Amino acid sequence: FVGLASVLAVCASSFFMSMVFPTNFGLTLATLDKDETEVGASLLVMSIIGGAVITPLMGVVSDNFSINIAYLIPSACLVVVALHAAQHWQGWFEDEEWKSSDNSSEHQRFSEIPAQRFGA
Repeated sequence: FVGLASVLAVCASSFFMSMVFPTNFGLTLATLDKDETEVGASLLVMSIIGGAVITPLMGVVSDNFSINIAYLIPSACLVVVALHAAQHWQGWFEDEEWKSSDNSSEHQRFSEIPAQRFGA
């Protein structure tokens, strides 16, 4: 039973991680000015290369140490993503000048705290 639960957990984590990139992309671009959006979007698209670097790095660590230690590498990446989400949740990226500009209504849905959006 433990082996099946482990396989299901890995499959479920892959399923839920599929939503991380589009969410991060939207949240990050919503905090940028119009002049910065093009460069920011380019950098975010280039960040996908992390998947091509992290996976072989995890393999090297697994070969030299153990798979348990190798899983610390993607865990650290997920901690960074969680910190980014926590910053948005706490409203760290809200800028009073940006809110008063013409862009605020266009991107307002990205800067609201999700609990307020869904009436929780």
